Amino acid sequence: MKKILVIILSLILVSTLLAGCGASDEGKVASDEGKVASDEGEVASDEGEAKSITVGYFKAAADDYYKAGWDVFNALAVKEGWEVYEIMGDGTDAKMLAAIEDFITQKVDAIVCVQTTSASGAEVAKKAKEADIPFFSLTHQPDAIAGFEPTGASCYDWIQTGIYAGDSALEYGAEKIIMIEGVQGQGTAAGQTIGFLQSYEDAGQAVEVVFTGYGNWFAQGALKAMDEALAAVGPDGFDGVYVHNDEMLDGVLQAIENAGLDSSNYWMGSSNGKEKSWVWVADGKVTMDVNQTASLEADLVFQMIQAEFAGTEYKHYVYSMLKPFTKDNMDNLVPYGLDAYMKGREEGAFTYELKDPVFEEWSF
Repeated sequence: MKKILVIILSLILVSTLLAGCGASDEGKVASDEGKVASDEGEVASDEGEAKSITVGYFKAAADDYYKAGWDVFNALAVKEGWEVYEIMGDGTDAKMLAAIEDFITQKVDAIVCVQTTSASGAEVAKKAKEADIPFFSLTHQPDAIAGFEPTGASCYDWIQTGIYAGDSALEYGAEKIIMIEGVQGQGTAAGQTIGFLQSYEDAGQAVEVVFTGYGNWFAQGALKAMDEALAAVGPDGFDGVYVHNDEMLDGVLQAIENAGLDSSNYWMGSSNGKEKSWVWVADGKVTMDVNQTASLEADLVFQMIQAEFAGTEYKHYVYSMLKPFTKDNMDNLVPYGLDAYMKGREEGAFTYELKDPVFEEWSF
């Protein structure tokens, strides 16, 4: 009887092993809606190979800033053998919520989220943490629900970005400013305006914002807003223009040129510091910009996820590196484009390691 029992148990064990070896990698695809299927069959090899990490990556909208971050993150992840599933939002909280719920349902190992709003960012972070999935926030500094803070976050100090611009405008002597913001009510836009005005307040200098327009982060919207500003105040009604990103700055420069004006006769400031802005600044069309690349920001979150799954200590919440520049100070700028960024990273042309003190920690 005992021999029979041993034989039966052996057969069961062999059947189980055969079934395990035949597990398939089902549905590793993202649909048009961005839904992903989990890699349920992935197992460690006999040699102890680590399980591949699956990451759900949500971008708030079809924005080239968000794309630059995605390009770098994905390139680094592919090198590590990770699977990254991208969902692009439409700028609404509803789309973001649905995307994060999809990632949770599919049991990805980690989630990266470029949120739509700070409040909604806190909500989806809570959902992910309740599902025991590490959640990493990118670009916009999120709100947080106590006990459900994001696992990690990389963003810029948007107020400091505005302060750098304000300091430059003060030095120039600008007193009447046209302000072209991104999206009304969005934290990144509000932070830059707050910082700009704070610079004047700290210096005890008066400044008048003669017109505020919203370009929604795109050139066409900013061109329209600048046309409206010029119609409202005229060419002599301002001496400076602060534009919240380089795509909008492109539109603003077009509007100024279309009006027969010369941008070099005004203080012109922006943020992003993309490669095309390097040319504008060098040529004198723009006074200053702040180098703040989505590529570096996303690299930092990539390193956080590496450390999280390696079980090593790391800085969980950091501000990425800001570098204001003028035509007299354009050394070691961080590229936006994927190829230039990866080449510079490999060559050590700029600081990118999360452990470096230049990446300052913050907390909720």
